[in-house]
Amino acid sequence: MRGNRKCAMMTVFAVGAAAALSLTASAEISLEKAYEVAGTGRFVNGSNLLIMEGNSGYYLTSMDGQVKSEEIYRRTTENEYGMIIVNQNNEELNNTGALNQNGQEMIPTKYGDINVLNDEWTLGITLKEATADQYDYENLWGDEAYYLIDTVDVYHVADGAATCLATLPRENIMDVKAYGSYINIQDRATGTVDTYDASFQKVASDVGDIYAEPEANVKLVVYREDGKYGVKDAQGNIVTEPSFSMIGDFRYGYAEVYSDDKRGLIDGQGNVVVEPVYDDVESLFYLPYVNEYGAGYGYNANGYFAVVQDGKFGYIDSQGNTTMEPKYSESAVEVNGVTAILTDLEGNERLLAADGTETVVEGYERIVPLQNGSGFYYRTEDAEYNEGMIDWHGNEIIPCENDDIVISGDGKYVLVDADYSDGIVEIYKLPGAETEALAEETTAAAETEAPTEETAAAAETEAPAQETAAAAETEAPAEETAAAAETEASAEETTAAAETEAPAEETGDTGSAKALLESAATLLDNDSAEIRTSVKILVQQAAAAIGDQNEAAVILLDNVLEMLETEGTDAAGIKGVITSVTALL
Repeated sequence: MRGNRKCAMMTVFAVGAAAALSLTASAEISLEKAYEVAGTGRFVNGSNLLIMEGNSGYYLTSMDGQVKSEEIYRRTTENEYGMIIVNQNNEELNNTGALNQNGQEMIPTKYGDINVLNDEWTLGITLKEATADQYDYENLWGDEAYYLIDTVDVYHVADGAATCLATLPRENIMDVKAYGSYINIQDRATGTVDTYDASFQKVASDVGDIYAEPEANVKLVVYREDGKYGVKDAQGNIVTEPSFSMIGDFRYGYAEVYSDDKRGLIDGQGNVVVEPVYDDVESLFYLPYVNEYGAGYGYNANGYFAVVQDGKFGYIDSQGNTTMEPKYSESAVEVNGVTAILTDLEGNERLLAADGTETVVEGYERIVPLQNGSGFYYRTEDAEYNEGMIDWHGNEIIPCENDDIVISGDGKYVLVDADYSDGIVEIYKLPGAETEALAEETTAAAETEAPTEETAAAAETEAPAQETAAAAETEAPAEETAAAAETEASAEETTAAAETEAPAEETGDTGSAKALLESAATLLDNDSAEIRTSVKILVQQAAAAIGDQNEAAVILLDNVLEMLETEGTDAAGIKGVITSVTALL
């Protein structure tokens, strides 16, 4: 029975290996108890720290009971890139800040919101109340609450500390994206986007619109040759020959590749890991953590990949071997990393494990994937919302007799709070084989956590940019500062990135080409089918004027022509590419 929460001072008891949670379930599994904590608490999502209830607020502790913060925070906390977002236990509007993994204050609790962009850049946003007809933030803490940005503090993060580099008023900040060690900031008043390095020195001006951010640890550039796409490194060396009809964005170390209408994957080194012979490669939730702090959401589920063939869902391993034959409809399956859930025609839930094991699970009211469990672990609930846990093969690890079950950020421990009213939480070790090494997890982690063998490229992304041309190389793997519009507007996103690295050569026809493109960009302000026909003619004329004197610009214009003929392509995206070409001339 669920009891009421009770405040208690925290006491920790280390427990030896002899203490274990005995099971009477179908599987012969026991969990070794690591710690027992007196108090009410749970893991902060995505971390190994506990948020504990005190007498006048909440505070953080380690699993061994060391107090890491003051008792001044609200219950709600979130971990993003190693920063734990906290709210002071008061009713003021601007009371949000951030702590590091040691519970030390990184960002003061004086903001209305903390926006973590990546592992290097964070925004502290000060808000003020506004009316319903003019606001930036709506309903953050209740109905009919409206807020405006007042100021934004820009923080650079390194080694568990955050340094405020600039304070920007509302009129100077509209949109922001971070690319590794670089940050792009769009000015609200002018609409222009400027690029700054880690010391907040401006390295590029008016780089175009802000679009989807690339993956910072992938130093590859997509390029096109003879209508096919390949991959180069940041120095322009060919990594993957141009053999694909399209290459998508990298997502946690992998990018989709297309061969006609079939799909596969390449990794961050440009290696083909899933041959493009499938109708689709599924993106997956509840993956293992790809670095110390960030949650996985991508393609690699501990060495397995989810694929679709003829509308049917299945799994393959990292060697391309089929481990679960595609036999169930893609639309009927909910994929959760290394395991998928299917509700069959009888209403039973089936666990479809990536290794081919299929289990009908009965006797539970609900089955929910546990965050940080990589798809190996599921929370079970009975009709009274009592919680338990099963593994990816349906084995009951913990019976439905508990008030709360949470897995630690590294996926190696589970917190069990049997009864909120008794003031005790217990922390158990999870089976190491499934959390540390199963199905080549370590190999996958090495590909996504550590910089790949592009040491030279890594040096580029960390060192200050050598003016605007080098900035485009270092701020994003796909060199999107000049060609950013491509990355959102079409699946051919990043196609001309390699060619935008070098400044275009000026030719005698540059002036006429610029004039034609400026006219085309102006026409797109009133987008229509007829307008696009006219724009197409102007773009063709501009490409002819450029000739073979600037291959990069011509390739970008080829992309523009394709975008113009693609139904539904955003006019702003097309205009952005045209603007980028103009900047090259």
